[in-house]
Amino acid sequence: MLWTLARLHPLISGTLQFKGKSHTKITVANWRAEIALLPQKAVIFTGTIADNLLYPFHTFRIQKERLYKQNKLPPNFIKLQQELDSVGLYDVSLERKASSLSGGQQARLALIRLILTEQL
Repeated sequence: MLWTLARLHPLISGTLQFKGKSHTKITVANWRAEIALLPQKAVIFTGTIADNLLYPFHTFRIQKERLYKQNKLPPNFIKLQQELDSVGLYDVSLERKASSLSGGQQARLALIRLILTEQL
């Protein structure tokens, strides 16, 4: 049911509503920008920690240059490193392979990615 609510699994019957609008009137991207699912087993993408943290921005087709201009993503990834620090990942480099993290570290990485998605 939670996967369906997050529109990650197709709805077989019925209608989902968010803020009085049917799911058929809201694009999947807009729906997922408002409702997210953070599974117990973290989903980690191939690449670096920075790649994983930036994934939502690429998913929502927002270019890095535009983010810099809007001051949503400071140069040198200062904001991303601050987010890692905020969950106790002080010693983790943004260039490190995300797959090398422990299960708990991967869960924190997925949580940060979800929080960053809210800023879109």
